[in-house]
Amino acid sequence: MIRFDIVVGVAALAWLSSSSSLLSSAQPHNVKVDGATLVSEQTTGRPHTQQEPKQPPHIVFIVADDAGWNDFGWHNPEMITPNLDNLARKGVILDRNYMQPICTPSRSAYLSGYYPFHTGMQGSPLLMRATRSVPENIVLMPQYMKQAGYATHMVGKWHIGHCKWSLTPTRRGFDSFLGYYVGPLNYYNRSLTGFDQDGNYDFRLNEHVYHDDTMEYSSFRYARRAKEIIDDHNSSQPLFLYLAFENPHSPHMVPKEYENMYSHVKDDDRRIYSGMITALDDAVGNITQYLEDAGFMDNLLLIFSSDNGGGPGSDNSPLKGGKSTIWEGGTRVAAFAYSNNLLNKSGYVNNEMIHAVDWIPTFMEVAGLTPNRSLDGVSQWATIRDGAPSARFEFVYNIADNQKAIRFGDYKLVEGGGRGGGRGGVQEFGGMGPNFNGTGGFPHRGPGSMGGGGGGGGGGGGGRGGQGGGAGNSAPQEVTYELYNVIDDPSETTNIADKNPAILRQLQQRLGEWESTGVPVQVDVVTPESDPLNYDHIVTPGYC
Repeated sequence: MIRFDIVVGVAALAWLSSSSSLLSSAQPHNVKVDGATLVSEQTTGRPHTQQEPKQPPHIVFIVADDAGWNDFGWHNPEMITPNLDNLARKGVILDRNYMQPICTPSRSAYLSGYYPFHTGMQGSPLLMRATRSVPENIVLMPQYMKQAGYATHMVGKWHIGHCKWSLTPTRRGFDSFLGYYVGPLNYYNRSLTGFDQDGNYDFRLNEHVYHDDTMEYSSFRYARRAKEIIDDHNSSQPLFLYLAFENPHSPHMVPKEYENMYSHVKDDDRRIYSGMITALDDAVGNITQYLEDAGFMDNLLLIFSSDNGGGPGSDNSPLKGGKSTIWEGGTRVAAFAYSNNLLNKSGYVNNEMIHAVDWIPTFMEVAGLTPNRSLDGVSQWATIRDGAPSARFEFVYNIADNQKAIRFGDYKLVEGGGRGGGRGGVQEFGGMGPNFNGTGGFPHRGPGSMGGGGGGGGGGGGGRGGQGGGAGNSAPQEVTYELYNVIDDPSETTNIADKNPAILRQLQQRLGEWESTGVPVQVDVVTPESDPLNYDHIVTPGYC
């Protein structure tokens, strides 16, 4: 009997090694980042026949914060998410949609179209005194939408740079902004929490500090802001609305009525977290009703995705790991596309490969623009609209410190360990580990120092009963390699590196080629001027 995995492996190696393969035929594109030239490689998309409506469709892009794979009803019937379930099941469930392992890198990827290691944003999440940012000379998603004639509005979390005004949302393409620069925020009073940020304020309407005295739960405040935007918008102009929700990121807070929906759940974190997911669902339901009432839904594309895998309180099963890991539980995220009439194929699960960097080219094509081929992303509109094969055969999970991973076809190589974590499941609190300094982000560290679950000293990323992460101050370790066939083994239970040395070498080579195109991770320079104490405890740009 011929083993299918051997055939696939040989075919993949032949494809990698041939003169027509991506290794030899990928076209380099020079990109300037703060004066430095980097080379990125663009896979070739497949031509297709485009059927555009007379006016470009409205686009609503909704991103949840730290939602786990198994935290929505279309994956887990125990979760109460009827509005999202209805949209997902009537639309296209994007079953292999990938993001970066953590907040800032993910947002920089989908808002810029570049892998974070091409912009220096591959490191830790931004905090209130950060100086890192997506470089100013990179065109962002809303700026492309403006080129297509869209009105552009943002609600929620920014998190890609704020140390000077030119880096803030309304200076980078959005007509309006209600939200916060960094977070995490208290869901009611909008003050910062955690990471030595407590008591400082980070909430704005456009560029003005917005003291929201309503104490309205943030999900519903954001939905109400969406209604204001929809009501004020002339539907003859296409609308691009980006909703970056806070839910279900910590701190875990939700109106009691939502927590009570899960009264049978004994674990406090999981019960509150689940209520936060249902509150998010209700907010999305409100927004879609507003769109329906305003007559927008007949020419609208809605995309929903988490920004990374779930953190504490979440459920990423059956995937391995969670937020901050480059295993599937940290990077393969729940997502779907919905439209009343733009999808030629709907009501099914799409298993094609899509990455965060693909959203700009995809939205460009939907808007009638020619996708920018200098980006790392490719348009996946044919995949989403028609169920066509993905326009990519590979992607890079991340290249940061000692944490690297690449996907090529069915195979995935993890170099240096996934960083903490265990076997998915409900995520437990464990902190960020002692290497987190609270202002400048994570210093360089060995694998596992960002923590694990079930028993590791680092915390944050692992699942209950999992393998556990290393201690926060663990000594440097020998580089390890994990090779998985993530189609046959989506839970990454079996490392096949030793049994497939040829495939391992080829993926190591490919990962090295991508790494050679990268730029160093940006480093925050924390100065006295960046302290919100100088601005009445308000996070304020202008210190860099």
